[in-house]
Amino acid sequence: MSSLLSFLRKDHSRSILAVDHKTTTTLVLCVVFMVMILLKPYVLNMYTLKPRIFVGAVYTILSTLGVWIVRLILKPYSPKKYTNLSEVILVIGSILCAWVLCYLFTETILDILIKKTLGTNYYAIIPDDFFLGSLFNMFTFGLTVYSIVKLYDFKYLLFAKENDPYLKKVTQITSKQISQTQKTIKLEGKNKGENIEIQLKKFVFIKGDGHYININYLTPNNHLETTVLRLSLKEAEDQLQTTTNLFRCHRSYIINTDYLKSIISDSQKSYALLTNHLGEIPVSKKKVATLENLN
Repeated sequence: MSSLLSFLRKDHSRSILAVDHKTTTTLVLCVVFMVMILLKPYVLNMYTLKPRIFVGAVYTILSTLGVWIVRLILKPYSPKKYTNLSEVILVIGSILCAWVLCYLFTETILDILIKKTLGTNYYAIIPDDFFLGSLFNMFTFGLTVYSIVKLYDFKYLLFAKENDPYLKKVTQITSKQISQTQKTIKLEGKNKGENIEIQLKKFVFIKGDGHYININYLTPNNHLETTVLRLSLKEAEDQLQTTTNLFRCHRSYIINTDYLKSIISDSQKSYALLTNHLGEIPVSKKKVATLENLN
């Protein structure tokens, strides 16, 4: 179990397809459609050629949309930490999202769309075991597509030239991620010998409290710990001004945007939710838009 957890926490190498959005979309569309038409998974083998091509095309579009929804959530093209667990979640999440879209579409709209497009002689085929059957087949189908896409990615990396723009972008993202992982921040308080130095990747947020600050960071066991320094938030901000990924979102808070999970804003208040922290971090109204762009 420990070896599995250790493997999942390891950094996953960035792929060309993580940054080349156009090729990713085209490749997924082509591979999904090709596999659907040639292998005829699940209900597609029950259709004749004409409706099979039509239904296959619809499922292809929905499956690609599912992949993109999960990509936009996980952002494998960003310099944020991307582990083997992130890749597993990306693959399983994409399959599940594609299945949900295809299942809902089949149960609600497909029959109407087939009749309007192909004529009343055609209809949607929905077996009694469609819920579990389609889920099982989507996983088998999805892993097949993933394997083909990864083979293409491996071939691309193997034969890519040094000046390839996408290869350069992957290198830049990887370098930035390594830099952020190794970087440390240091704060010196006003009391004699009062200072703290922690890894940037472990720093979560600072809360100002008058002439003192509460520094919240993760221990090696990923528990949130707080250290108090005699220092104002403005003075702490000045000491950290050259550090990337830190943002003063409120007069009393500085956060590490790598831990930013979501921003909630309404007419009453605005606040941010961070991973590894259950509370709400207030966000000034005038800084909401800037913080959203950093997310």
